[in-house]
Amino acid sequence: MNPIPTAPVVSAELILAYANACYEIEHEGRWISAEQFALKPLPGQPWSLISACNPRSQPLPDALNEARQQQLRERIEAAGVVWRPARGRAADFSWLEPGFLVAAELPLVDRWARAFEQHAIWLPATATAPAIMRIYAADPGPEHRLQLPHVRFEWVGFGPTSPE
Repeated sequence: MNPIPTAPVVSAELILAYANACYEIEHEGRWISAEQFALKPLPGQPWSLISACNPRSQPLPDALNEARQQQLRERIEAAGVVWRPARGRAADFSWLEPGFLVAAELPLVDRWARAFEQHAIWLPATATAPAIMRIYAADPGPEHRLQLPHVRFEWVGFGPTSPE
């Protein structure tokens, strides 16, 4: 009998690190803030930054991360999703993780994030709303949730990892 999987737990420190990270896209050969770039929203398809690297923030060897990124890119392209090279990083570059900024429906991006065991994806701020961090982990409850002015947290749980 297989044990029942439990939802991963994400520490407040790690969530704070995600929330304070710099999210960038490659534009004309250089890296710029994803929020400063004029992203044109597509109807029903918000922009989301997703990576396949370092599942649950556990560092993997470069070759394994590259293979995971290639698998995610293949899924993105097979789905016909518009995408741009992207990355998330610590302000001091102590953590740098490649990813993709994709214009896709959230249920599809959620499936990818869960399949590649990511703790979170990031949606850029808009003119009318702060950035959103969708977190794939157990909700710590209202008394333990972080509240920050520049990002809204959405606890969506770990859930199924069925293929798209």
